[in-house]
Amino acid sequence: MWPEDKVHLGERVVRLVESFTMRASNAVVALNKTMYRAIVEKVDNNGDKAVIIPNGVDVEYFKPGLRNDEFLSKFSLEKEDYVLFVGRVSPEKGVHLLLKAFSHIVQESTDTKLAIVGPLTSSFFSALEASPYARAIVEYAKRRLPGRVIFTGTVNRDELRVLYPNAHLLVLPSLAEAFGSVLIEAMASGIPPLGPTTCGIPDVITDGVNGLLFKRGD
Repeated sequence: MWPEDKVHLGERVVRLVESFTMRASNAVVALNKTMYRAIVEKVDNNGDKAVIIPNGVDVEYFKPGLRNDEFLSKFSLEKEDYVLFVGRVSPEKGVHLLLKAFSHIVQESTDTKLAIVGPLTSSFFSALEASPYARAIVEYAKRRLPGRVIFTGTVNRDELRVLYPNAHLLVLPSLAEAFGSVLIEAMASGIPPLGPTTCGIPDVITDGVNGLLFKRGD
């Protein structure tokens, strides 16, 4: 969240600790140009020891054309009949915005589904119980979009690499996102990513070239 100017108290405390650590370090790695500029500006760093090293993707592993109809049928999905979201079902990921947007899509399409892939817990490492936010999301989907939203829960990488290339596209509606590795995994899998003008996402997506950008929160 370093590129963000308005942050909560907990994040401000974290920044104090991280600022001290970065000033004491020999080198600081930023994932993108946006993060680099924020670190240089806010950590009082002259930029000499900050370097940009983006996240990478294994294009031999994530690639187009992978099929596993038996796995897709487990979630009542078929090739190119679903929009994909990959990530935690949490407020900062903007899943509530995605559901509102998808409610407009279902009025125009009789069969398109939304596959939400990721844990319903507050983090990947927390207890198995779904967070209050995730429970509200699931209840909303059941009530307003019956049969159109599929929650897969956490899947392994072999399953994920099948979900990517068989989707229409990937949407990452995050309200805050440093990089979003799912964007380049989607690209490597041959489907277009949609993401917001948030933090470093415009450093990954060139609007109209390798994906589409939309205003954060829209």
